[in-house]
Amino acid sequence: MYTPHALRQLIDAVGADRVVLGTDHPFDMGIDDPVARLDAAGLIAADRTAVAGGNALDLLLKGRIQ
Repeated sequence: MYTPHALRQLIDAVGADRVVLGTDHPFDMGIDDPVARLDAAGLIAADRTAVAGGNALDLLLKGRIQ
């Protein structure tokens, strides 16, 4: 998301459990520090942890089980 406000709106719409942090690396899309953008959204700690890596880990682990 290009703004912290848009990230908060996305989480409000679909839930923090359905959002993962990613980048467009190696392409220059204008966001150099996605973690700083995540922090700027002012999420509660549990949602920040989920988006920062918890949700991705859950997806990877579920993929191994199935």
